Amino acid sequence: MASVIVVGKNSSREVPLRGAVSVVGRDGGVAVELGDLQVSRRHALLVAAREGFFVKDLGSRNGLTLNERRLPPRTQAPLRNGDVLSLGRTTLVFKDLGDEAESGEAAEPTLKLDAPALARGAAPRADGAGKGERADASASEAPRRPAAALSVLPCAHVARGGAASGSPRPDPERGVAPSPSAEASIPRALPPGSAPTYHGHAEVLALRALVERAERDRAYYRNLSLALFVLLALTLLGVLLWALAAERPGAPAPQAPRAGAAIPAVPTEPAPAVPGRPRLDRAAFDRAVHPILAARCAGCHEDPARGGELLLARSNDAATRAANFAAVLPFVRAAAPEQSPLLLAPLPPEEGGLPGACGPVLSVDSAEWQRLRRWVLAGSSGAPGAGALAPANLPPIARVRGPVRGRVGERLLFDGGASSDPEGAALRHRWSVVAAPPSSTARLEGDDTARVRLVPDVPGRYVLALVVRDGAATGSAEHELTVEPAEAGPARAGPPELDGLFLALLGRPPSSEERARFARAAPEELRRFLRERPELTERWWKEELVHFDLRGEHRPRGEPWNSLPERVRSGRFSVEDAEYALLVGKSFSARYRGREAWVRAALEKLLGPELGRRADLVAAAERIYDGEEAPFLGEPARGQVGLVQALVGSREARRYRLRRALRAARGVEPTAEELDGALPLLERDPGAFFEVLVEQVAR
Repeated sequence: MASVIVVGKNSSREVPLRGAVSVVGRDGGVAVELGDLQVSRRHALLVAAREGFFVKDLGSRNGLTLNERRLPPRTQAPLRNGDVLSLGRTTLVFKDLGDEAESGEAAEPTLKLDAPALARGAAPRADGAGKGERADASASEAPRRPAAALSVLPCAHVARGGAASGSPRPDPERGVAPSPSAEASIPRALPPGSAPTYHGHAEVLALRALVERAERDRAYYRNLSLALFVLLALTLLGVLLWALAAERPGAPAPQAPRAGAAIPAVPTEPAPAVPGRPRLDRAAFDRAVHPILAARCAGCHEDPARGGELLLARSNDAATRAANFAAVLPFVRAAAPEQSPLLLAPLPPEEGGLPGACGPVLSVDSAEWQRLRRWVLAGSSGAPGAGALAPANLPPIARVRGPVRGRVGERLLFDGGASSDPEGAALRHRWSVVAAPPSSTARLEGDDTARVRLVPDVPGRYVLALVVRDGAATGSAEHELTVEPAEAGPARAGPPELDGLFLALLGRPPSSEERARFARAAPEELRRFLRERPELTERWWKEELVHFDLRGEHRPRGEPWNSLPERVRSGRFSVEDAEYALLVGKSFSARYRGREAWVRAALEKLLGPELGRRADLVAAAERIYDGEEAPFLGEPARGQVGLVQALVGSREARRYRLRRALRAARGVEPTAEELDGALPLLERDPGAFFEVLVEQVAR
């Protein structure tokens, strides 16, 4: 049976050709499957015909050579025993012993091949003697068939310039003539340019070529592996250098101290006094302020494209802390520390924050912002040793809301009720006009209350100042007003309380068109207009978030919170539904963590400080929170959701909710009669909250 021998660098294998057509290639399942990447998936065909075997190139990418001669694509050639096929980096030797038998040739001795010895030019060694006699003509006229690097191959002549050890010996008794000597059959030298016509020399050349090719392949793959290893090492080194540079931007890597060596202390004394610069405490910055900046601000301000002029880093090494301390100094105003960009930039606009690309990250009531504010205020005082982060009392924060433009004769309302104290102490308000036109005699109405009114009498610029005091410390804020001359015509004049209604309920004065429309309109038309304005529910929603202390990082974001004021205005949600959603939402639970904090906050925010701190109510609410079923404010409740339902719908919560809204709109506490008179309508229809609010304020 015919077969092909696949020659490898270390071993060989023989593949029998059983079918009439055998496919050679890299595809799985073909007759002769090769693992050489330079061999096509279906590279060649070995075809068995009546005349013998043929090989055909199937148009492969790298081609096919037969006995070192390239075979044209899509053509076929006959095969003889011992023919050598080269496909890519693979060598095949065709073996068909039946071919030798049919041609009348006797079996030849086998030959063991030593690849290193052949590479040095040594002759192969024959192990067995010949099994028949051959004539001189058959030896000289035999076609040339080069051999390959096989472990066993048939051969006739193996030695150059001498007879093979396995050649037949003469037998005088049988009268067999001896074979011609090697000198007579093989010439000592070949004519220039001629090819050998005997088998042994061709086999040596073919085997030497195969060994050289194997060595080249081995060197190629060794060099390729070395190049890949060097490339991988350079890549890892580049990544390591990049990581080290990113870890210490702009600062040398700190050196580890030697064992027993003294560690130099980092200077922590206050920065030297510079005219126009605050005297800020470096030690307090490293201990309490730098962690806030690294956690809240460095994520944006480490990018120059977003952070602007203030560049911060997240690392906590000494060099980074020193660089961050130097970076924040220009953003602290010694003359007006409350207006320092370092304090205002992290706040939302509704809390007086400055607009910026990084957005709000803190709130006024957050502990982190209060710590940052204490550090700025203490360092701006100029006293030796300033910078302590735990003063005995923190100054309150004054805020003024009101119109910025008006006309002569208008009764303008200004509100300071949004002022607050970090410790939650009660505030006393004091208003004054610090700048006015020279000829103005306008005076404030109620300058010692949270809300004041001013009727400008001369066009020009007015500046109002609000000072709030918590008993020991004070805070101040200013508000600028531009007054224009009065418009001619009677249509400008309106009810004296028109501006007050708009400002109290909508947070803005009426426009010229609204003033002209409601100058002589019926009161019911004005109240209906105010109830339907989106500013009413939007202002109420902002005040609710402030009341529940859900600002800054704790502010609920996304849906349904963004569209909740519109849903309340359209009647799809009631005020009680909105408060229920807030208390069972994630933002409230994240703001007040744990059973005790959550229960106390829910009771105080819904029932008020006086009722919400009663020990019996707190104890009952904690048991219900833990899953026990018990009555609460006259309603059975169980679990956290049941507790919220009982709280939101209780008479006490409705009373306190209306009390808060009237106090925020009018600036004074409502009377008990007003609250008791409005409660029956709210108990029948919780959606009538804004109707009751507008009605009470319009009175």
